Amino acid sequence: MKVTYDREVDAAYIELVETGPGEAVEQRVFEIPPETEMILDLDRNGFLLGVELLGASKVLRSELLARGEEELDRETP
Repeated sequence: MKVTYDREVDAAYIELVETGPGEAVEQRVFEIPPETEMILDLDRNGFLLGVELLGASKVLRSELLARGEEELDRETP
């Protein structure tokens, strides 16, 4: 499992399994109060691949967000 977080847009992605291009074929969007969207990425069999959170700082702990920022920094050239 890998977590990335972009503070500029307040978006986090929790990758549950490593995926290749085109594996996420369906997305389901849910509103989570306050002012947060949760987007589930699913494969063709309906298995959950990852979760994107828009407005992540409202629902995730700061320790997890900090870890996600560090991961994003490592990935960015």
